[in-house]
Amino acid sequence: RSHTKQWTKEGFLEVCKRCVKELGVKVVLVGDQQDSKVSSVIMREAGPGVTDLCGKSGLKELAAILKRSSLLITNDSAPMHIAWAVNTPVAAIFGPTDYAKYGPRGEHDIIIRKELACSPCQAALCIKNNECLKDITPDEVFKAVRKIFLI
Repeated sequence: RSHTKQWTKEGFLEVCKRCVKELGVKVVLVGDQQDSKVSSVIMREAGPGVTDLCGKSGLKELAAILKRSSLLITNDSAPMHIAWAVNTPVAAIFGPTDYAKYGPRGEHDIIIRKELACSPCQAALCIKNNECLKDITPDEVFKAVRKIFLI
């Protein structure tokens, strides 16, 4: 829910495009109705191979979707914890929250984060313009995705 824990729309868009093009996988966007604003942009710009289910499933359906998924790429969020619970590998993007405390614990999970002097700060309002998330590049996230797919 917190905007301070959300990676960039542009970053997710780039990773989605690369997953479809370079890995040949189908991408399913999940989230609640509030995520539809971002998911509609990704759908429009990512092209074929991306399906938008934001706001179209409850928690049980989300768990079923994640159970059948090869991987979840996500912010620190409830879907991250659900994916871990159903043994779906996670590429988790962390900013201000404590990755050691709240990160997924699966054998193949990867946490993507920046080592900054101020993080993890766990602050509701960032004093550094969310650099801990903005500095994470699509290349870093895609590298984690490829690593999980090669396991």
